[in-house]
Amino acid sequence: PIDSKTADIQTKLNTMIIVAGEQQTMNFYMNVGNRYPDDLGRSLYLEIGMVEEQHVTHYGGLLDPNCTWLE
Repeated sequence: PIDSKTADIQTKLNTMIIVAGEQQTMNFYMNVGNRYPDDLGRSLYLEIGMVEEQHVTHYGGLLDPNCTWLE
């Protein structure tokens, strides 16, 4: 993970932006997937949503675990 005390502000922002973007994508596939008309489409959306969840976890691991929510 990055060190929030020594990392450049641009690095911090880039990390938060990529996590937020992946989170939004995961939410889309998880929330819209159950509305798809057929079973194949629903299962595809669910699978994509699960992969996006892995991305959120992976990129979230780049954030400094010692930061507070406010930081």
